[in-house]
Amino acid sequence: MDAEKLKAELAALGWTQRYFSERYGCDQDTVSRWCTGKVPVPAHVGEYFRVVRLAAEILRP
Repeated sequence: MDAEKLKAELAALGWTQRYFSERYGCDQDTVSRWCTGKVPVPAHVGEYFRVVRLAAEILRP
């Protein structure tokens, strides 16, 4: 996952960087660095969003 994909995932869910950082358990500054491309987005972040999408699909009425 790259910075643009991360930003797209956050936007699709309506999540702010702060909301995501609180749920994910990391510092908001870290998420900001990922979103700006200053630091590569770790692969496990992509996996997190994959699980979030699957959960939303399963829970959809």
